[in-house]
Amino acid sequence: MERVTGRGQDAVWQVRLLAEAEKKACRELWEEVFTEDSRGFLDYYDRWKYPENECFGIFDGDRLVSMAQFNPYKLRIRTGAP
Repeated sequence: MERVTGRGQDAVWQVRLLAEAEKKACRELWEEVFTEDSRGFLDYYDRWKYPENECFGIFDGDRLVSMAQFNPYKLRIRTGAP
């Protein structure tokens, strides 16, 4: 996937799909922002949900400053009259 870079308020940032090795930075950012989430929930999410996700990060230099996780879900849509 191609990396996207830009400038904002004298900062250079980069948007890209996170590598498996960056998982720790993703978890650390999550813990910083969502303080109400328990360690047990985060451990569950890391084990069962995160491996299936596509997670994109915004980096300021080498520092992850934002992320978006895309969870795959199967949908069944019924069309027409019942």
